[in-house]
This record gives sequence, C-alpha cells and structure tokens, in this order.
Amino acid sequence: MGVTIQFESHTNEFPYVYYLENSADVLEYYDQPNTIKLNYKVGNKSNRNILHTPDFFVIERDKAYWVECKTEKDLLKLAVKSPERYKLDEDQQWICPPGQEYASQFGLNYIVR
Repeated sequence: MGVTIQFESHTNEFPYVYYLENSADVLEYYDQPNTIKLNYKVGNKSNRNILHTPDFFVIERDKAYWVECKTEKDLLKLAVKSPERYKLDEDQQWICPPGQEYASQFGLNYIVR
C-alpha cells in the first residue's frame, strides 16, 4: 500500500501483518483504525460501554472486518476476567460478541486472532 504499518508485538501482530501483506485476497489494511464503541452487560449488572481501538481493519475482495490480535495465554485470562467480551464459540474459535455486534450493523465482521 506504500505506507508503514505499525504493530505492537513481534510474536503476535507481526506474523499477522506478514500474512496480510502476502494474501492475494487482501486489498488494503490499516493499523490502529478508528475507535469503536463496544456495548455489553457485565453479569446481571447494567450495560458497559467502552471505547476500543482494534489492532487492524482489513478490506478483502469480498469482505471487510476489524481484527484484534491476542495470544492464547492472554485470551484465557481475559475469558475469565471478561467472559462477556472474549469467549470460545461452539467451534472452539475465539470471538468477541460485542465486537461482532458492533460490526454487524455495517454488514462487517470483527475477528479475534
């Protein structure tokens, strides 16, 4: 794309940048895209609204999505601390339901890698 892409982790985000750079399906991608608002309930308490900046926004030939890169170790801790925000789905893939809900209003997706 002719720009410098930032990443915070050489062992987590950098391999993903390398993948994006070499994928024939990826048209564009951006690091630290605009902040998005995540809404979710914490247990039986009131709604939590947080501002969140995903790691990347990716545009492919047939889809576009926000990406949050986390290590498995971090996700296991986050799933205990914030089970409403990070969890394993029925296919044992990590998801962020509030991120997916935000993205769906635009016909997009939010993935955790």
